Amino acid sequence: WWDEAAGILLADDFECTENGKITEIRVWGSWYNDFVIPDAGSVRFTLSFHADDPQGPGGWSEPVDPPLWIYTFEPGTYSYEAYMFGLEEGFFEPWPAPGFYDPTGDTICWLYTFPVPEGEEFVQLGSEGEPIVYWLDVQAEMVEGAEGVFGWKTSLFHWNDDAVWAYGTEVVHDPWQELRYPPGHPFVGESIDLAFMLISEPAGPPVKRPLAEDCASIDPGTRCDVDGGAIPCVNNDDCAGESHCVPAPADQPELDAVCYAPKTRYLSIARNPDQGDHTMRRVMLQDGYCADVPGFRCVTDQDCLDAGAAGPCIAEDVVLGWVGSPSENPVGSGEWYANIVPAEHYETTWPDVVHVMGCEIAHANLSNVTEQHCKPNSIVDEICVKHCYIVQASYDGLDYSEELMLCTTSTWGDTCAAGPAGLVVPANGIPNLADIMVSIAYYQGDHVAPLTWVDIASSVGPGVPEQVVGLGEIMGGIDGYQGIPYPGFGPKNCP
Repeated sequence: WWDEAAGILLADDFECTENGKITEIRVWGSWYNDFVIPDAGSVRFTLSFHADDPQGPGGWSEPVDPPLWIYTFEPGTYSYEAYMFGLEEGFFEPWPAPGFYDPTGDTICWLYTFPVPEGEEFVQLGSEGEPIVYWLDVQAEMVEGAEGVFGWKTSLFHWNDDAVWAYGTEVVHDPWQELRYPPGHPFVGESIDLAFMLISEPAGPPVKRPLAEDCASIDPGTRCDVDGGAIPCVNNDDCAGESHCVPAPADQPELDAVCYAPKTRYLSIARNPDQGDHTMRRVMLQDGYCADVPGFRCVTDQDCLDAGAAGPCIAEDVVLGWVGSPSENPVGSGEWYANIVPAEHYETTWPDVVHVMGCEIAHANLSNVTEQHCKPNSIVDEICVKHCYIVQASYDGLDYSEELMLCTTSTWGDTCAAGPAGLVVPANGIPNLADIMVSIAYYQGDHVAPLTWVDIASSVGPGVPEQVVGLGEIMGGIDGYQGIPYPGFGPKNCP
């Protein structure tokens, strides 16, 4: 049995072979010397599920932090019962090393049952063909005024690697240590597994939630009422100061409008109803830099001034390619996708919105600088690292429309943000658990956010969009949450 006194965190791994949500967790344990006051329910349990690191720094597998799911069960939110009496079993305290072992530590085995509240369940994603290894962490904390030392029972049913322990809490703890039977135990030196059971049920049909639709209700014919209507907008938030989003001047050509929702390697372009047919679209990367600070990328002269440089901002518009023929996926969905192709490409008729994807489009945080301004008067007006793209349309490949700019502002692993009352809103530049959960939901068929937000990885390599959300997106969200740098490359360099 293994001590879960305050400051000790224990974990054991398990294999998931069936997709479903975990509705109940059962843990078998005991109390040192059978002593606990006022009763065996005077303890607060924190349980969590983690991804698996099959080869941790110590040479054994261990949980990956942060947790995929965590929940604290207060007294009264779980049940407990004396599962077996008349035992004569040992009790082990692993910290401080080498630990303390009492071969006659207790005589009663307790069963603790933790029902997970509806809507709070952890959804495991494994299958028979593609099993996934997870870890269950358990920590017990006595409530104020209670006394006792809780231990998690061992199991004779061994699977995979040892269980592990660490000194600390779920938030901060020492490195994980493997658990093996101590000297004095009949199984000394052998691997330890811990006693628990997970109850799950199918995830069920997806529950649709309101969301900020991708490119919904965009009006291509609106501009900020400054600078002669040179700045496209979706709403007043896109315009700075006293400027407002108003219909464009009648004499100004209108060809395309851009959806500003931050994405990974997608640009969403809306068709102007007055544009006509037989047009092509060119996509360029604006790779500007300050004249006296070549390593500092910029969009306007003001970006250089804000960086303490004299400027000016020298813009080099690099042609990445042309928007290729769009295809609907799935058929009948109204969602159209196109790749960037190297040769000039004309289309007879464009869909209302085309999501342009490819390695030519990069995450915002792939620049070789540490900070710069986002495009003024855009939805985001803050210090950030980004890539800016210019989209133009043409009837003949000779004369192009005015430049319409879109700057990617989402960072690696950042697919969305948790809005009020459970709404899912566009990325906010901060990878967090919401991003991971949205990817998991999409993987399970609950499309709470658009595909263009969550499609960040593929079997080809990180960041290569393929219109599919799988385990790569989930792990990418975890990596982003942990601060692991984007593993791919910038524009035009496919992994």
